[in-house]
Parts: sequence; C-alpha cells; structure tokens
Amino acid sequence: SGEDFEQALLREISEETGLSIALQHVVGATEYELPTRKVAYLILEGHLDGGNVRLSDEHDEFAWVALKDLADMELVEQFAAFALRYRHE
Repeated sequence: SGEDFEQALLREISEETGLSIALQHVVGATEYELPTRKVAYLILEGHLDGGNVRLSDEHDEFAWVALKDLADMELVEQFAAFALRYRHE
C-alpha cells in the first residue's frame, strides 16, 4: 500500500537479492495459464546500480548469465520462448 509499481519492484529486488537496480524499460510480456487463473508477466530490463548478492531464504542459488547464453538456461515454460527471442534482439 502506498507504493507505485516501480517502487514496489525495486523494494522487492532489494529484499530478495540485496541488489540495487536501475530500471530501463519493458522488454516483453508473457502469460501462463493455471487451472483457475491466468498469470501475466511484465518483463523489464534493468542494470545493476549497486549492492552485493545476498539471497533471501526463498532462494537457493543464483547465476550471472551472458545474454548470448540466456536461452541455453533451464527456464520454466513461460520464460523460455521469451529468452530465445530476447537473445536475438
């Protein structure tokens, strides 16, 4: 409550990773259908502004991946097609 979309996203990134990000622009969108609802994902590009990776308890690991290698990662279905397109843009 009281936060706009960008403020909430930047706060969540900081809480989950310890990183500060400068958001650039929307690079895509995708969706995924669950049995009782459809989930829409808005994908933004950002650049590291500072901080050191410190994962929250909700995460086990992380990896920095070069853009050229993004589509080679084992991604969930809803992000795999986007990663392949984004890599070639």
